[in-house]
Formats: sequence, C-alpha cells, structure tokens
Amino acid sequence: MKKITQQINSYTISDILSRVRSGVYVIPQFQRDFVWRPNQILGLIDSIARDYPVGSLLTLIENPEIRFDSKSIHAMIKEEESDSENSRKQIEYILDGQQRITSIARVFLNAIPKNPKKEKESYAFYFDLKSMYKDFKSGDWIVLRSNTNKTDAVRLENNQLIRADIILDSTQTNKFVREYFRKSTDPKLDFPENEDMKEDAITDATSRINDIFHTIRDYRIHVLVLGADSPLESVCRIFETINSTGTKLNTFDLAIAKFFPDPDLRKLWDKSKEDFTILKDFNVEGERVLQVLALLEAKINPPETGGFPEVTRSRLLNTKSDFIKTHWNVAVKALVDVYQWVTDRGAAPKRLSNKAILVAMAASNIVNNAVIRRTFSNADAVLQKWYLTKIMPPVNFIATNYRISEDFNTLCGYFEKNEPLDFKKVELSKSDLIKDIHSPTENRYKAIQCIIAITAKKDFISGETLGITELEDHHIFPLSLSKGQSKEYKNLLNSIINRIVISKKTNRELTNRHPADYFRELRKTVLADKTIVEAKRRLKDCCLPDNIESPDFSKQFEDSNFESFLEHRANLILERVREILGEHLSEEITTTHRYSEDEPDYLDE
Repeated sequence: MKKITQQINSYTISDILSRVRSGVYVIPQFQRDFVWRPNQILGLIDSIARDYPVGSLLTLIENPEIRFDSKSIHAMIKEEESDSENSRKQIEYILDGQQRITSIARVFLNAIPKNPKKEKESYAFYFDLKSMYKDFKSGDWIVLRSNTNKTDAVRLENNQLIRADIILDSTQTNKFVREYFRKSTDPKLDFPENEDMKEDAITDATSRINDIFHTIRDYRIHVLVLGADSPLESVCRIFETINSTGTKLNTFDLAIAKFFPDPDLRKLWDKSKEDFTILKDFNVEGERVLQVLALLEAKINPPETGGFPEVTRSRLLNTKSDFIKTHWNVAVKALVDVYQWVTDRGAAPKRLSNKAILVAMAASNIVNNAVIRRTFSNADAVLQKWYLTKIMPPVNFIATNYRISEDFNTLCGYFEKNEPLDFKKVELSKSDLIKDIHSPTENRYKAIQCIIAITAKKDFISGETLGITELEDHHIFPLSLSKGQSKEYKNLLNSIINRIVISKKTNRELTNRHPADYFRELRKTVLADKTIVEAKRRLKDCCLPDNIESPDFSKQFEDSNFESFLEHRANLILERVREILGEHLSEEITTTHRYSEDEPDYLDE
C-alpha cells in the first residue's frame, strides 16, 4: 500500500482564525453537523486559557483524486473580515477537530449563526473581567449574552464584559481592561482607597488579565496534515480509526468523495430516490447502484483474469466516471424493477433478508436486455423458487461481495445459456416453526413471512389491502398470557406461528385482546355482511384456520387451545412453504440457529 505523506504544523489561535477566514478549512459532507452545546465551548476556551492540551487536528489537503463534497465551517464569518493578503492557496478537509475549530471560530470571530426564527437576536461570547480578577479558577469568567439591540456591542454591563473577539487586539484589550478597573465603583474589587496604592492594584489587575489573554493569543494547536498524494482508502481507514463519533464511512460516501463533482453522486442518488419512492421505502443504499454498475462494467469489459471480480470497495471506487454517468439511470431502474418484483413476492422493508441477491438480479436484468423484467412479470416459477431458497437459509458465511458475483454468474448462465440454477436444500420442520423461529431479525423468519405474504395481500380482519409500509407484527395470542408461565411457554408466544402481519391500525385495535373475542366478532360481522367467502379466503391466504362458517370457529382460539392452535397453524404454514419450494424443502428436524444476515459480514473487504 502506498505510504501516506504527512506533516505536523503548529498554529496559534490567530493563525487558525486567519486560515478559517480565508476559507482554507472545509468540512466533508460525511461529517456530522456541529453539535457542541455552549457549556462544551466554554470548557474548551477555559482549557485554552489555562494552557491545557485540547488535542490536535487532522486535515487532508485537497487533490484531484480526492475532492470531497464539502461544507463550510458552521460559523457566521463576515466577508469584510476576509484576509485578502492570505489568499486561499489550498483546501484542507477537517477529518478530526470540527467541533473544536468551529467553536474557536464562533468565539473569537464573533460568529455564532443567527437563529432563522429570531433574526433580530444575536449572541456573542464575553469575558467577565471581574470574575477573571476575583475567581479565575472557577471557570465562570466566560459568558454567553444576547445582543438583541446591540449587535455591535464590544462591552456590556458597565464595561465589565468584553466581547471575546476583541482580545485578539492586545492594544485595544489593554485599554479596555485598564479603563474598566479605573472607572469601576464595585466595592467587591477590593481596591485600596489610597490613590497611589489603588493605581498599583489596577496595574497589577490589568497585568493579570492581560497574561490570560496573552496565553489565549499565543496558544498553539498542532495540526497533522495528510499530503495531497494520500490514497483515498487509507485516508478513510484513518478517519474511521480516530473518529470518536462512531461514524463509519461506507463505500458510497467514499465514492461521492472520489468522483465529486463529476458526477455528483449525492445529487444523482437523491434524485433517484425522489423519482422512485420504493428505494426510500426499502432504505436502499446508493452503494447498491455502484455494485450493479461494477458488474455491468465487468460484463461489458471483462477483466483479463476472466470471470467476474468481486464488487469490493476498491472495484467500486475504480469504476470509470463516464461509465457511471452513462449507465446510472439504467442501473437505478433495474434495481427498482427487482425491488418491485420481490415486493410482489411478499417482501417488505422489515422482512427482506438477502438484499445482496437483488444486486445480482438487477445487473443480470440489464445485461440480458431486461429479460428478468419480462420473466418476472410472467411469475417464472423456477426463478421465484430459486430466489426464495436463497433468502431462506438461517445463516450464510460466504462474504457478501463474493456472493453477489456468484449469483450474477449463475443468473447470466441461466438466461444466456439455459444453465440450471443452483438450488440449496431448505431445512425446515414443524418443530422449527413452533420452537425455534421467533426472532424477526432471523432470515428464516423473514423468508417465511414473505412466503405467507405472497397470498396474504389483505388484512385478515379489515380486508384492507396491505402495502409495504405501516405494517406491524401482531401476536395472535397476546404476550400478556406469559405472566406466571415458564420460559418455554413465553418462547411459544413469540413463535412465528403466533405472529401475523397486519396493518398498524388493526394492530392498535387488537392490542392485548384475546383472539377468541375478536375472531368471534369477525365471524359475526361477516355473517351479517354476507362476506363469509371473502373472509374465508383472507384467512386461508394468511395460513389461519378458515372454517369461519362453523359455530365453533372461535373456540380454537381460546387460551386453553393455544398449543393445539400452534400445531394446526404450523401445519398450514409448512404446507404453504412446501407448495412454493417443492422438492427443495427438507422437513427433517434441524438445530436452532441464532444468526441474522443483518449482523456484520466480517468476510467483506
């Protein structure tokens, strides 16, 4: 790996402010916003005044290969204060130290941004000369004051408060400090009544205050500057290591930085999400588009080594910018088509397990002239079965990047050469359904909910059509029944067999109600409305007992029949899975799995 060049610079507060005014420092967009509260800013300035260490800054020099989409320091820098002699020669991105450097700018440039809702009200930091003289150790000598009607006031409260930015001018500061002590009539200053002795005390007080201000002006902050030839991936690893906020840069963040401003991936992705709301609904990441593009580029221009390389971070960042611009909309539309297809097959944001497979499906859609769109619209049973077996396994230790490439190769072979798809045996038994599958984050849980949702398009109570949002997981027998019961009984209540997806509205209406009650009411309603056929269909689609015409229908939902209900519904769900997967279902009893594909994939690059 190429070695990073770096240098350490030491700047006074005045030097830092001069560089801020001239626009040297900018904030990459992937950084969080300025979030420090006033007390944190006060603590920083107090530490500087006492010559305590406040940490170094980390910056990166802009270069043609790394041009981050960035924003200015969040401080109200006045244009007339720009240092024209120090013209901007280079941009430095602040990778670490945004909160500190912004705080320094707000305090010593009198640059607190105004509240848009209170345009007439401004704030500034002031130094309390009396507190500095009497009790500097307390740290209460820095105050925040509103300048509602005195936006240019450099002194307040009988000159006891001096605005923080003024102290950078030592001559003006000395004048203001001495003037305050001479004219103050505050007896708490404890100056002698004798004029000569009072003058000596004033001189001593002024000197003491000026020493503090001198410490602030001459305080040095070390800045570690990464050179313009620093590799992007190395810079990002450094950022992730030192960043105390826990922010982790994903590949799309890096791509925004790599390709900005041509193309501006952030704008492209924001526009794509505006055009296709399904991308927002499923919280699709921009990285997925880059993965589709990388597969497409490899297909059009195969690598000399043959095959399709993994869609690693390096490969995505090395995709040609012109290729991205040319094929961006095509890749986005292919993703949209695939997400719509899986939605038709029961997928929803909270029950979509294997998102990586959709990248391979979208890419193969493009290279095979949208054959997937046509095939999917015709409900190709083979392709549907393949997809569902791929999302069913409880855990998959194959790295996501490799799996995407592998699935893409498989699909291309299927469409182009009529090669068979690789089906995996799905292990699922009635015992698994009842005892082991109870976590909504587990792949099998999500996949089974999808299989049920292929037919369960309507709320089983209201008959309302279910979309992909505003859905909730409802416990048929309420969790309140677990009181005083064994742990095993509580697990049964959380079993997927005792869960059903319904609308948010219906779930609120049924909360903590016993199923025998609301199923009795449902039967009464549909008999009165003569909609028993429709209700029977809804229940069957949801893998629920559908003998609603029977007078004893609600009895099977009584508390005493809980375990027999679980047995009955487990058979109904297993039958539905068997219909979909056919010979690819193995109903042998399996061991319990606790893994979820939502957990980190440590085998990724």
